[in-house]
Amino acid sequence: MSKDGTVLAETTFTPLRGSSSVRATLPPEAATYTLFKSFERTSAVSPKVESLWTFRSARPESAEPQALPLAPVRYMPAGLNDGNQAPKGRPTVLPVWVERAPGAPAAAPKSLKVEASFDDGATWRPVPFAGKPGIGVVTVTPPGTASFVSLRATAVDQVVQTVVRAYQLR
Repeated sequence: MSKDGTVLAETTFTPLRGSSSVRATLPPEAATYTLFKSFERTSAVSPKVESLWTFRSARPESAEPQALPLAPVRYMPAGLNDGNQAPKGRPTVLPVWVERAPGAPAAAPKSLKVEASFDDGATWRPVPFAGKPGIGVVTVTPPGTASFVSLRATAVDQVVQTVVRAYQLR
């Protein structure tokens, strides 16, 4: 975690099934904070997920602890099988939304942009988005030669989240 560009803390994160919470005590003065979280696993689908949150925080010395405004981006691809595979050469519809962290302020992002990569994140292409900031639908149309779809979402003033090989094409 960093404050106004200065690293405050670093730690190794080991994701546990059903748990990905982050707790931190922040200094009381107003500042811009960033938190980068990355994990890798041995899996054909979603082997690497990275999130970079940016937020402002200030609190009086006597204030009660509050949840950090870490809002992950969620997807619910339509038409995937149990192996997280979509039909090759056909569009996939993905409802997408920015989820509020429990107890965090409910501020919608200024905008939400989704990009897709068909080469594990080497290059990115914008994906048409329909909806309002924080919630909508995208349709990903991969080239016929693609084997996987990676996704990167940017919720302005909140998070940039990348999922390498989010789903496979078969």
